[in-house]
Amino acid sequence: MALTQNRTNADYSLAESAAAGATAQLVATVSGTLVAAFAWTASASTVVLQQNGTTIATLTSGAPGVETDFPLVGASAISVTAGDVFSFTNAAASALGLLIRAYD
Repeated sequence: MALTQNRTNADYSLAESAAAGATAQLVATVSGTLVAAFAWTASASTVVLQQNGTTIATLTSGAPGVETDFPLVGASAISVTAGDVFSFTNAAASALGLLIRAYD
């Protein structure tokens, strides 16, 4: 008799920092759904988030930072394929991050 395997969702985080006016790029290592994007800056700044060259969100950040959550289901959910390139363009130096939920 085969044993039942319990499979769970796994969350993966990607992070990068960028100098003022620079673009940081993150490459998705798993396929799944984008859960959240994070931006931390020392002063108020607008951060543009793109997936494969298409803008998917604009974050307004400042100390201590901002979290933007994305829907996990429905037409507004953002699917991620391993190898997708996420770009953050910001006006101030910042730390940036993504949270991706991978499905087994």
